[in-house]
Amino acid sequence: MNKIAIMPKAVAGIIACAGSVLLADDIAVGKWGRLAIDDATPGIGENDALYLRKEAASISYAGLGLWTLPLGNVIAFGDSEIAVRSGTLVVENSATPDLVANPPAELQKAAIWLDAEKNVGVHEIVNNGTSYNCVKCWYDVRETTLENPQYGYAQAYAESHRSPVLEKYDDKDCVSLRAYSSNLERALLYKAADGSSASYDVRHAFFVRSPSFSNDMQNAPVLGNSSGHNFSSDASSAKLRMLAANGESNPIAYSCEYLLDGIYGDPTADIDPQVHLHEFTLPPNRTLPVDSVGLDGKRSAGGHRIYEIILFTEPLSVLERIRITAYLK
Repeated sequence: MNKIAIMPKAVAGIIACAGSVLLADDIAVGKWGRLAIDDATPGIGENDALYLRKEAASISYAGLGLWTLPLGNVIAFGDSEIAVRSGTLVVENSATPDLVANPPAELQKAAIWLDAEKNVGVHEIVNNGTSYNCVKCWYDVRETTLENPQYGYAQAYAESHRSPVLEKYDDKDCVSLRAYSSNLERALLYKAADGSSASYDVRHAFFVRSPSFSNDMQNAPVLGNSSGHNFSSDASSAKLRMLAANGESNPIAYSCEYLLDGIYGDPTADIDPQVHLHEFTLPPNRTLPVDSVGLDGKRSAGGHRIYEIILFTEPLSVLERIRITAYLK
């Protein structure tokens, strides 16, 4: 293995956090976090990982000897700082362990988990000589049979040639809501396992989408609501964003912690169309009502190609969220 010795230097800009970071098999340093290590700190095992969020202020070492950090075990999202106060930190350029090749156990807590590569029921609809591979139902990936669903699912707003379609994008299956339109058939409605209408009181949400159909096109919210405007894009600018700067969106949505590809973002700013992974966390004791995919109240729908949607109605720890982000990325 190649080893890089980082010699002592001054530590600048360290931000202390309330509480301490507990060491476990995996170590997560959250927003504004600080992890201080010394000679007594256990090393990171070859099958363990150190997860760093953006704005995790610092990882600092202060000791008399050597402390080895296997670089391949570090999963970092955004900027972070590793500094040395005294002694020598040896960073090993090792291979990244297979930590997230399989879905993490935390995903089993999901209220609903949709993946366009599995359990999408489609039917062909022909209109004016054109055939459309329309989505009828999008079932949870954990279903072993679609005859008797055990989890909620998403169903077409109406059986129409304007409905979402299953297609390939970047060589992967995605559910395309097609171009943003006043046709509400572009949306999918959530159903409970028994087929009744469902609304999820969401605490955490993750979804993976492709770049927009157009950088300048308005998009309906992926986390939709039939009676409100969750995460509406701003009609005045017609740019893709999660929250409207003019305040028309659900005010609960403004209190969310919002990440883009694992990096903290501004939900009222225009979104880079290349961003794929979106993550939302509600503050304690608050939830966001979500009853549809791509429905902006009763006024419009569409605008996205979606690979995966995962909704949680129970709280997740920082480490659980980071492991899910690492898997989805």
